[in-house]
Amino acid sequence: QMLKKGSKLPLPAGDGGREKANFQIDNVKGDEVTLVNPKPKPGEPVKTVHSKKELEPILKGLAGL
Repeated sequence: QMLKKGSKLPLPAGDGGREKANFQIDNVKGDEVTLVNPKPKPGEPVKTVHSKKELEPILKGLAGL
């Protein structure tokens, strides 16, 4: 339910993953989720594609499971 277009996910970003950033969901198609990096550094992509399975541990953490 959290993987809807326009939703935001707090994911590790920058500084070895110690910082968190709210990545916006740009698109959900089948098992693929496209995320928009809110603060891309030079050389980093603005959008990245991930599988839902890849994001599952993060979603479980947010849900407190």
